[in-house]
Amino acid sequence: MTFKLYIVLYSGFGHMVQIGYDLLVAVQLWKHARGVHMWLARWHKDRDSENERMEGFKCNPGSVRTGTRVIHFPTLQSFQKRNQWKREVKQSTALLFYNTTAFLIATKFGVLSMILSRLSIRPRLQQLIQHFSHPSTSTTATPRAYATMVDQSKWKFNHTMLRVKDPKRSIEYYNLLGLSLINKLEFPENKFDLYFLAYDGPKSASPGSHWTDREGVLELTHNYGTETDENFTVNNGNKEPHKGFGHICVSVDNIQAACQRIEDAGYKFQKKLTDGRMRSIAFALDPDGYWVEIIGQKNVDETKDITTTDTSAYRLNHTMIRVKDPEKSLRFYQDVLGMTLLRTSEQKEAGFTLYFLGYPGDFQVPKPEDTPNGVNPLANKEGLLELTWNYGTEKQEGKVYHNGNDQPQGFGHICISVDDLEEACKFMDEKKVNWKKRLTDGRMKNVAFVLDPDEYWVEVIQNEKLKKTTDW
Repeated sequence: MTFKLYIVLYSGFGHMVQIGYDLLVAVQLWKHARGVHMWLARWHKDRDSENERMEGFKCNPGSVRTGTRVIHFPTLQSFQKRNQWKREVKQSTALLFYNTTAFLIATKFGVLSMILSRLSIRPRLQQLIQHFSHPSTSTTATPRAYATMVDQSKWKFNHTMLRVKDPKRSIEYYNLLGLSLINKLEFPENKFDLYFLAYDGPKSASPGSHWTDREGVLELTHNYGTETDENFTVNNGNKEPHKGFGHICVSVDNIQAACQRIEDAGYKFQKKLTDGRMRSIAFALDPDGYWVEIIGQKNVDETKDITTTDTSAYRLNHTMIRVKDPEKSLRFYQDVLGMTLLRTSEQKEAGFTLYFLGYPGDFQVPKPEDTPNGVNPLANKEGLLELTWNYGTEKQEGKVYHNGNDQPQGFGHICISVDDLEEACKFMDEKKVNWKKRLTDGRMKNVAFVLDPDEYWVEVIQNEKLKKTTDW
């Protein structure tokens, strides 16, 4: 009798435990279901308000420096906020799935089976939640950290390399634009030297910084003997059939005075300020015929009567390359290299669109109401990459653009400096990039080169401030 009573009491206690636990799971299930509903509602509200705000950013033709028809100015804060909602919705959905599974098992098989099943599926669900927690790799300004321990928020668009005929003439020209020689690497055994120039004055973006810990650096490559070779010329990237690289760009304080200073020094222009309909930009020519775009940091009407210019306020703003398929190129530069799309300029009537990418760091994209009419909102930033897409090229068969490294040569590569070179290369391996030179190839074990979708070379080096590996 006592034994039967014990069995009854034990069974009753077990049912009470099961009911209590089922109620607890049901409450958790309801909470997460409600959470998903709330997150979705808030995300849709945020998206609608963002769309309304974006509609207000559309400009009339000719209202910005390029005469563009529509320019979007998405803020970094909106990117961060939108992607935060997305990640939280995914996390709540994963937790909802987790608790639903546990609740169904509890109802079907009882408390013991439920506990065992929860223990067995928890690791997988945690992996699922962790996977959903990764930031979106489309158009986001949030820092990225991956399993290979790379922190793309610390990556920099370090430099652009151009081959030059005579380094003395080239350095003299870029000195006129305010750039200083901050480093020189000599390779006499290979018969070439590298010159690194940047803005280094007290008003510059990175005064006194190591050359690998900067953006807006220009690398000039000189192969011995070209300065005395009368037949040697470079491919500037703007002539058929070898188009590809377009130009580098310098932003200046007073554009009229800056252009006059260049002209007074005896240098030529591809396009003067007064040429054509676009009166807010100019294209100067360096000694090798490379195009150097000049843009203003202020409205042209504001500076038209100013006759002086301060080169210490200049910025090496961007590098332009033409791309065949913007979808593929944007995916590469965002998903693999971790850049952020900061501005899109559509020029539908002219048949092309411009995409400006970079590593934002502490830079805040100005709001349209805070940007003077006719001024590029990114004019004060260094280290931008401009991708130019001419409509229809994505439908052409085969390779469309010249990468500058096939003959005839000119432009060489762009370069990013990273927080950890070895880990960055492992990460790129995981992304299945096309390698031009792996870190382990050849004698130079401190540089790697990957190919973008148009086969432009992208050098990858260590930021020596973050991790000392090479004495250069």
